[in-house]
Amino acid sequence: MMHAVISGDVIAFTSLSVAQRGQLEERINALLGELASGFAVHGQIVRGDFLELYVPKPEQSFRVMLLAKTFVRAQELEIEPNEDKRVKLYRSHGIRLALGMGSLERLDLEKGILDGEAVYLSGRLLNEEKTHDKKRVTVKRTLFFRSADADLQAEIEPLLALVDELLGRATGKQCEVLYHRLLSKEEKRISEELKRGQSTINQHTTQAGWQAIEQAVERFETRVSKLS
Repeated sequence: MMHAVISGDVIAFTSLSVAQRGQLEERINALLGELASGFAVHGQIVRGDFLELYVPKPEQSFRVMLLAKTFVRAQELEIEPNEDKRVKLYRSHGIRLALGMGSLERLDLEKGILDGEAVYLSGRLLNEEKTHDKKRVTVKRTLFFRSADADLQAEIEPLLALVDELLGRATGKQCEVLYHRLLSKEEKRISEELKRGQSTINQHTTQAGWQAIEQAVERFETRVSKLS
């Protein structure tokens, strides 16, 4: 049986101030609550900056991954005096996420036990894709996918690369709108919830490349649902 696990680490988390870290942790906990409610996702924060998400329905895992990405990118933390320069990397990229799809040998959500191929695939991806060398921090990509199924890997990898590029260009406000679109909300409802004009919501949606992102998510869902 195919399982989906998402691993994530907040970029430049240790460079954030104690207050900024507290703000972010509180908001990410709220996100985990929403993902649990909407998608039955089992999520936990490890070490403050590392996320682990188990998505019961693998076909929903790309959407969940993008919900986590756009949510974190949309968070506007208070600017601190003499802020570490590396915090700019958090503000522009937010979080790195790796989706692993494979088997699980041990799964007991009540006890917090999650172990197997899908976990290793997602975790190893983040470890392989370092964001720094000895002198500087660099971020080239933030979304990764790994599957033991070579055909699935070949088909899905370009979708993630496309969406990663689009989100890398999006602003925080655009990501906030994308988050709500990924929850299948219409522009009118988003406008009401965010208290912004519908024309502004439409502009953010268009400029962020929502049409291409939506098609990528739908393609993923169709492809992976056939594996079940």
